[in-house]
Amino acid sequence: MFFFGSQIIHAQLLDNYWLMGYMTGGIRTTLDMRDTNISISLSNRNMIMDESNSSISDSAGNLLFYTNGIYIANSLDDTLANSRDFNPGTLTNSWINWGFPFSQATLIIPFPEHSNLYYLFHESGEPAINSIQPMNLRYSIIDMNRNNGLGEVIEKNISLLEDTLYAGELTAVKHANGRDWWVITHRYQSDLYFSFLITNDSIFGPYSQNIGSVQAYGSDGQCVFSPDGKRLARYSSTNVLDVLNFDRCSGLFYDAKTTFINDSAICGGVCFSPDSRLLYVGSSKYVYQFNTDSSNFINQRLVVATWDGFFSPSFPAATNFYKLHLAPNGRIYIISCNGTDYLHAIISPNAIGLSCNIIQHSIQLPSSNSVSLPNYPFYNLGAEVGSVCDSLINSFDERIAEEIHIEVFPNPFLKTITIQSKNQIDGMLNVYNKLGNVVFSKQISGNQNLDLAFLPSGNYVIEIIGSENVFRKRIVKLD
Repeated sequence: MFFFGSQIIHAQLLDNYWLMGYMTGGIRTTLDMRDTNISISLSNRNMIMDESNSSISDSAGNLLFYTNGIYIANSLDDTLANSRDFNPGTLTNSWINWGFPFSQATLIIPFPEHSNLYYLFHESGEPAINSIQPMNLRYSIIDMNRNNGLGEVIEKNISLLEDTLYAGELTAVKHANGRDWWVITHRYQSDLYFSFLITNDSIFGPYSQNIGSVQAYGSDGQCVFSPDGKRLARYSSTNVLDVLNFDRCSGLFYDAKTTFINDSAICGGVCFSPDSRLLYVGSSKYVYQFNTDSSNFINQRLVVATWDGFFSPSFPAATNFYKLHLAPNGRIYIISCNGTDYLHAIISPNAIGLSCNIIQHSIQLPSSNSVSLPNYPFYNLGAEVGSVCDSLINSFDERIAEEIHIEVFPNPFLKTITIQSKNQIDGMLNVYNKLGNVVFSKQISGNQNLDLAFLPSGNYVIEIIGSENVFRKRIVKLD
């Protein structure tokens, strides 16, 4: 039996400060997790949440807005301006009094280099393949400078991908440049991942890649990146665990590892340790630990906790193991598959084996939470140390073009472009695609006519490296 009387909301701050909240009849409990001594406060919130749960705060800890996937509330718990008819669809209509029932079906990403703007990515829910599935990944844009600082939706329900998608498990990770973002989703009954590159002024994609296991069904699992962004893990009641390495520069997965955990779990979640080395899996009655330093780690799991049979507030609300979250205080907290009023805690998640010290039902809540946990990426992940990769389409300074009098035309172009200058041009010419990969290179001297008809349509950067200057300019190839 599942209880839906109280829910959880969460605000993840850009300075790595974590708040969680639980709601019963409009009462929210806020947990300040900046320190291991968690403080708890109560406040009124009107929104009821099911599995879908996202919110965001500013760097000072002030709640900006939050959503249950069906409507968006501002910091005063009123409907965010211009957010009515947000995320339309069959599932939205039928769950309007509860909140969207897919785990990780919403995700908030700050605009790179725009402190007042936020992307809200959200899935729909429509009848498909004898079930209800997301058929559309959309995004909306919130401007917090509008409506006297309470925020306003300035673009709403923009379709990003139409496909039969896996229910929930939207996640994201910083690009290797530490500024842009990769947003990841998955096709239903497939091994196909979709990725999008989020820059300061554009969304590129979808890019697709077949890798890992076939994701048969979902809405009761979890998909997360490691804190260093180098791995992705996913697990659900299908009992299939996938762990994939990830290149934050190219946005490509590689070296996928899969195992089947045959323990009849009815729900499941995953989380990496703060040092990104140990992977924890919550699987109903058990918590497993995998040491990714081992070459064969996928087949070497340790049982670090077994459910002790505790029920709360009463039978049949078992305080078992479901989704996990790494908090800013360095501990991992675990919710249950039921409407319980306790959290479990992993006290030393960087420690191997039982030394990680899992304390079951260690944090009592003033009301029950029903299977809801916030979805957030590691907002403070920086640039990859030693990486030569950058989203060059957003990193150049066109003022140099005025100083050395280089012209590039036509722009946009169909097949050829001309490069000319009043001064002598000598240097190495490179053309980069949107992933930062060189797709054309040539040593040049003097004005040039370049045939780039072989390039697919899209955005590129042309770069000329001279003896004293580096010139870069954005160019657009049309069909």
